[in-house]
Amino acid sequence: MGAHTVFRGMLAGLAAIGFILTFLFARTGLVPPAVVVGFGVASLIALFATGGRTALRRLIGRPEPVDSPADDSDWWLSQLEPALESS
Repeated sequence: MGAHTVFRGMLAGLAAIGFILTFLFARTGLVPPAVVVGFGVASLIALFATGGRTALRRLIGRPEPVDSPADDSDWWLSQLEPALESS
């Protein structure tokens, strides 16, 4: 396992944690909105660094160029797992 693979795995994990924290902070209101936006932006950057544009497309629910099984869930956080899975 190369250093590049380890770095991508760590970034994917940070993206997942960032999205979870963004969701929790947004739902509870424990932190100011600027912090919630900061966590969201940092999570999107980490996701883009690990999975590229394809991961971001999966997150927002756009169809991919390749065939993949459709997900019936409309919850935005459920789109995170397939996006990080390919990373």
